[in-house]
Amino acid sequence: MQSWSDDIQQQAAVFNAIGADYEVMFGNNQDQQDLSQWLADLLEPNSKVLDSGCGTGIPTAQTLAKAGHAVTCLEISASMLNLARQNVPNGQYVLDSVNHVNFEPASFDAVVSFFALLMLRRSDIEHALQQFHHWLKPAGLLLLSMVEGDFDYIQIVLGDQPVFVTAYPQAQLEALITKSGFQILETRLQHYVPHHGATPETQIFIVAQRD
Repeated sequence: MQSWSDDIQQQAAVFNAIGADYEVMFGNNQDQQDLSQWLADLLEPNSKVLDSGCGTGIPTAQTLAKAGHAVTCLEISASMLNLARQNVPNGQYVLDSVNHVNFEPASFDAVVSFFALLMLRRSDIEHALQQFHHWLKPAGLLLLSMVEGDFDYIQIVLGDQPVFVTAYPQAQLEALITKSGFQILETRLQHYVPHHGATPETQIFIVAQRD
């Protein structure tokens, strides 16, 4: 989209190039699978859920849709969103950025964003959290994850693609989420090796509720 920022266009191009290889690199995340199933079981039937940065739709959007929930898949990468259409055939699909798209206030019972916010600058992450708060119904749930660290939009290599990423220490991320109008219900830390030969990382999974 021409109205997207240069940052978003660059990141979208990276994930268009990665495509299905993403599942090879990151498709074995047990905590993400467990939390996706936990949310699917917890929500009332036919709940409305936004998967922000849905990727290929596996495992989160697929798990939620199979449980009978109405899932909206939001993604900046056309290649990823096409894969999500195949993997989650009964979802809704939006090709846009979290800080550009418009949803009605209180549209969703839950918002999930696994490893998507880390592709934004810190200033954009703060705005995204405000967006999530705006789109969630009162007492709606937010599930998100990031890699723990302390840097703002530095370049790394993902597969063979250069990509920019952001990270927070656990306490700082929790404080930011609380500041954005959420009560943190649970934090999990997972030590994870994305794929053979990759550098181990600590991942932060947070379950929060809209005030």
